[in-house]
Amino acid sequence: MAPQFDAKDQQLLNSRIAAWSKRSGPRVGDFVILPGEEHVRRFTHDWDDDIQTTSGIGREGRFYFSHDGFMDFSGGLDSPIRKDQLIEVTGEPRLGRAWFFHHDEQRAYNGVDVVVPCRMYRHINVAELLDDAITNGYDVSHWPVEEICLDLIAFAADCDDLSVEHLIPQVKTWKDERCITS
Repeated sequence: MAPQFDAKDQQLLNSRIAAWSKRSGPRVGDFVILPGEEHVRRFTHDWDDDIQTTSGIGREGRFYFSHDGFMDFSGGLDSPIRKDQLIEVTGEPRLGRAWFFHHDEQRAYNGVDVVVPCRMYRHINVAELLDDAITNGYDVSHWPVEEICLDLIAFAADCDDLSVEHLIPQVKTWKDERCITS
C-alpha cells in the first residue's frame, strides 16, 4: 500500500522548499519556454554553463526532491542549452511535481508525491534573433545595446516582466563579432 502524506512529510517538504528557495539561477526542476514551442519543459541536468531539458510533451519523467533542496531527474534528456541564454520570468511560480521518501525512510514503494514552487525561464538565443531581425529588414545594428535588449524582449518573449541586464553581454558580443559600434 502506498504511504500517505502526513504532518511529518509536510515538515520535511517545508525544509526542502526552504533550501530550494535559497538557490539562485536555473535549477533542475525549474521550467523553461523554448522558442517556437507552445508547451513548457523542465530542466533535467545541470552542466555548470549549460543545462538540459526534458525531451518533450508527455515525457516529463520524475524528479526526486532531496533534503538539501536539489532535484534529481529520472527520464529522457534533450540537448543542453546555454544558461546565459535564459531569462527568468518574474511573477507567480509554477508548481512542479516531485517526490521524496515518506518520513525520509528509503525503501521500495515508499515515495510521496509533492508539488514544489518552481521558477519559469525563457530561452532566447540573442545572436540568432538579431541575425533574423536584420535578415527580415530590421536594422538594429546601430542601436544602443540597452535598446536592442528591450526590443529583443518585446520581440522574443512578448512579455514585459523580464530583466534586461542578462542580455547585455550577449548583445555586446554579437555587436563586437560584427565590428559594429554602439
